Amino acid sequence: MLSRSIGGFLAAALYAVGAQAACRSDLVVDNFSKFTDAVNSLGDATSDDQSMSNIAANNGILTFTPKDTNSYYYESFPCVKTKTDNYGGMQFTLTYPAGSAFTLEIQTKSNCNNAQYTSEWFTIAGLTGTQQVVTLDLNVFGGSNLDAIVGFVWAGFTVTGTYTMSDIKFVCGRLDTLNQVLLPEA
Repeated sequence: MLSRSIGGFLAAALYAVGAQAACRSDLVVDNFSKFTDAVNSLGDATSDDQSMSNIAANNGILTFTPKDTNSYYYESFPCVKTKTDNYGGMQFTLTYPAGSAFTLEIQTKSNCNNAQYTSEWFTIAGLTGTQQVVTLDLNVFGGSNLDAIVGFVWAGFTVTGTYTMSDIKFVCGRLDTLNQVLLPEA
């Protein structure tokens, strides 16, 4: 199990698409239009498994309140080959109570045909303000196979207020310049 953390976030990202890029646009993981069917935009399962005090989606925005630090929300999807297809990061818009921190788990396989996945966690702390577009370079998950990503889990919320999340997607292209990013702590 690997765990890393950063002390800040990015408000925006500038990225460039390489000449050999396989992707032509961002890959939407979830716009929450199928939330009542418990599936995401990629047609796979998404849920909190009743770990939240309340959770609902309306007009493309997921609103949830964690019960405690054991609350979580996951997005699973068919295997995404982010390196091969040139997706450099994942992005989502988040509103949150002041002082919040949480972990983002990535689930990857050794290859897309393997049934078993492994997990790596990245701690997100030192959030500024109360709303941010989060653009996370996938390389922060240094021990994971970025050519076989099958899910993300948001968990370990330190504040039990109301959060919203929207526009979860893989960003097409290399993340070149990130605003307000602090490198992972040693």
